[in-house]
Amino acid sequence: MYMSSQPSWQNGLSRGRRRTRRATVSRIRIAGRALSACRRSLLLPILCSLYTMTTMLRNDSHFTLLFPAVALALAPPRMVQSTKTKSQTRYFTDECLLPPLAPLEDSMTLHSNKIHLGPLPVVYTNDPKTVAQWLSQHVPGGGSTIGFDLESVPNAPWIRRKASFGGAAVVQLATPSHALVVHLAKASGRPSRACAPLIESVLQNEHVVKAGCAIDHDFVELHEEWKGLEARSRFDLGGMSGDKGNVAGLRTLCANLLGLDLPKSKRLAMSDWSQMPLTDAQLTYCARDAWAGAAVAAELEALLPKTFSPEALTRRFRSQRTLKDLSERLRKRKQAKQLVATLRAPYSLSTKKTKKKNVIQTPNLPEWKTKLLHELRDVMQQNRYDGLEVYDTVELGLVEAMVNRTA
Repeated sequence: MYMSSQPSWQNGLSRGRRRTRRATVSRIRIAGRALSACRRSLLLPILCSLYTMTTMLRNDSHFTLLFPAVALALAPPRMVQSTKTKSQTRYFTDECLLPPLAPLEDSMTLHSNKIHLGPLPVVYTNDPKTVAQWLSQHVPGGGSTIGFDLESVPNAPWIRRKASFGGAAVVQLATPSHALVVHLAKASGRPSRACAPLIESVLQNEHVVKAGCAIDHDFVELHEEWKGLEARSRFDLGGMSGDKGNVAGLRTLCANLLGLDLPKSKRLAMSDWSQMPLTDAQLTYCARDAWAGAAVAAELEALLPKTFSPEALTRRFRSQRTLKDLSERLRKRKQAKQLVATLRAPYSLSTKKTKKKNVIQTPNLPEWKTKLLHELRDVMQQNRYDGLEVYDTVELGLVEAMVNRTA
């Protein structure tokens, strides 16, 4: 049997010291875990005070001085740094200057408006203060025409899998000399409606004409996401072709009226618009789309001021369909189209092709289904999109005005 050479009272004292040391180490570990969990919280000073009072009652004077010193050294800088980083990364604003577009060869409209030939200043932001400042400088309260465009996240599955959110992502507003690109998201990548009230105030103003191609579909999408949005004075430039079956695009209008080559890319149009920030190619694409609508509208106003001035367009568009009506018609048409596809699915292999529209030739289709399909086709025809207003350029004298100015 092992016999200690030290007295029993000394062995008891050493065991007591070991117990105190183990208790101190355990308290340090607990304090470290609490510190790591609460280092960014306001609860840290309170926990420090409570633990200090507890250790004072237990006469652990050495740890009483150690814990408040560590807490005071670590807690304040981390708390201040966290608040500062959050405020700095919430909003952003970037400015850039896009190079001028390349002119087309043998164009008669190069000298019509010199402002179209220069570089384009672009403001890219998600900050409401920047949006309000830009609107106050470039969009007067009444009697003006601006370009409008909307970029949404595509429904393609390979885009949806990596996208941060879906739906409307980027709103573009432009004048013939400046462009604003508003990202409807926070810097963290989550969707945000911080700039929505400012954009709604412009879209709902009937004295500010919004010009672009196929913009009614963009407005309907915003109407469904932003409940209660009602955009007025929508100028769809696609009707300048004079034929509803052959709608004009921005690239064609820029070539014919401005003599400039507007680059268009299907790959960029189907890219991920939820990513933060946008790439240089995406920013150039969306800013030029909105600018093209404003530039074409300004050129039309210069050629035929009595027809395409903001005041004349405002009076012309007062009888437009509301976005609520367009959204309801689109919903009915989509439901009828889905029912038609469902009813015809079992008989799709035996369906005969025909060049005539709204004619169903399915030999094996029951009579009641054929009758129902005709009724659904009537619903689709009654709720078809009719918001595009077609302009006869010859009757309006647009071609003659262009020839007279270039002569």
